[in-house]
Amino acid sequence: MSIRRVSYFREWRPPTLDPEDQIYRAYDGIINGTRFVNDDGDNDPFTGDPKIDEDFLDGRDNDGDGRIDEDYGALGQQMYSFVMRDDTREADQHDVQREARAARSRMRACARGPTRSRGFQDFNVVEYQITQRLRSHARQP
Repeated sequence: MSIRRVSYFREWRPPTLDPEDQIYRAYDGIINGTRFVNDDGDNDPFTGDPKIDEDFLDGRDNDGDGRIDEDYGALGQQMYSFVMRDDTREADQHDVQREARAARSRMRACARGPTRSRGFQDFNVVEYQITQRLRSHARQP
């Protein structure tokens, strides 16, 4: 007997059905999204160094400071970001034969149009940050 370990349909889904789990849009120069700048003025408590672009644009407080998406780095003239997981209830209900790996993927896609810089124009970039977590028996959002 063979068991499928992945599916081709809806394995990756938003972490929850909450309105925060959506696709976010940004652009170069947007408020709180300036790259390589400490937009929120916070510092590392151990070293005192400024925390730069420590947030991921996803509607969540990723850095634990009580604020949401206040210091991320927007890429390109147009950027989209979102988080997907493979171990949600909805994914399991859709395809019970697959084996979820409790992985999370943070994705950003950006576009760069015409610029004055040669070699840095008219291209699209997709960035994936995939993290696998230990899967517990109790599901978490």
